[in-house]
Amino acid sequence: MRRSGLAAGAKNNGVLDTWGVGWAEVFLLRLIALAPLLFLLALATRPSSVVILPFTATPSLDSSLAPLKQLLPQALAALLETQGLTAKIVSTLPGSLAPAQASGLIEAHRAGAVIAGQLSEIQGTLVVTARRYGLVDGRVERVRLAVATTGTPSNLLSLGTRVLLSLFPHQLSSLARSQESLAQLVLEPGVLSLPVGGAASLTVLALNGSGQPIPGVRFVYQSSNPSVATVDGSGVVRALSPGRTALSASVIGVSGGGSGTATAQLTVLPPYLGLRLGYAGSFSGVFRGGLGFGLILTPITGPVTVPSLPTPSTSSTGSSLFSLVGSFFGSILSGGNLSLGLSFLDGTTTLALLTYQWSGSGYLGTGVLYQPDGSGATYGLRLSLGGDLTSPGRASLPLEVDANVLFRAQGPEVQIGLMTGLNLFQ
Repeated sequence: MRRSGLAAGAKNNGVLDTWGVGWAEVFLLRLIALAPLLFLLALATRPSSVVILPFTATPSLDSSLAPLKQLLPQALAALLETQGLTAKIVSTLPGSLAPAQASGLIEAHRAGAVIAGQLSEIQGTLVVTARRYGLVDGRVERVRLAVATTGTPSNLLSLGTRVLLSLFPHQLSSLARSQESLAQLVLEPGVLSLPVGGAASLTVLALNGSGQPIPGVRFVYQSSNPSVATVDGSGVVRALSPGRTALSASVIGVSGGGSGTATAQLTVLPPYLGLRLGYAGSFSGVFRGGLGFGLILTPITGPVTVPSLPTPSTSSTGSSLFSLVGSFFGSILSGGNLSLGLSFLDGTTTLALLTYQWSGSGYLGTGVLYQPDGSGATYGLRLSLGGDLTSPGRASLPLEVDANVLFRAQGPEVQIGLMTGLNLFQ
């Protein structure tokens, strides 16, 4: 009896061992079968596309930080695309988005998420508040809120990475991981000049430790003075008004010992010589018209600058104050801020002192006039409105409307002219 009991126990142990091996095999097979489903579930929680709205700003935000309302969404879009997501910036709605508007954007663009945000400034610190909207139980609701602060808003990539990691903490966990180490970032050309209204393309190379370009990297571009020139997401620079600005390019998704930002210096030049030819009419009781022509000379012997009033210290002497004032007016005369005009109409010569405000290829000119004649002198005012019909290079073809008001002894005289000609650039 005892032997048969031991044999039965051994037999039962053998059955248990056999059942244990079979259970492990079945569990492993089921896990392998579930792996694709788990992968698809992970993809389902990751938005396929994201709609980004331009950020709004509070009234307290410094005007120098206003360009971040468009630049920060561009940086967020570029960072999302490095993660394989489709990002689209939509500017038709304000950044202070309501859930109903987010629902319309998600349906219209078939997006998985919508990002909206606001910029504010507290005691010199930039505060970025971003909201992510998405579907929750079939309804669009605010899913995540991100708040990031920085004292150096020029580092858009670092700021954008922090915002996205707060909005997508699980889906974009690999955002901060680099693919290849950066040794050097090269921006070409490093120094360039453009005629006002002109355009050029920047070339950026991210190099590894071996001096080879790193493939597949993306860049974010920025202009330190957007009123002088802007640069888009493709590195195309557009010159808007005379002056100087710094252009920077930052690499996305790559880290290393080298600097992630490279800078180039841009100078935007006005035309140094303008030739004009057209038809002008004079109204002083009787209309008189005829062919008019002239020239405009803009001295550019020093750096093109926007003049600012001098601020002498309390210890300044009379001579030093005179030097400051002389330097101020010298920068106006030599920095492309004032133009000298000479025109001829109906046998009369007119001298003009003009200043121009540019916006891309269009311009608005104002100035004072001096017209000598046999009985004395006549003074007046000029208003010019024009634009270039061709893309500026070394030369451009302008079309201009001039309006002069001359204050003569017998009464005011109005002159209107439609002019064309040639603008020459350095």
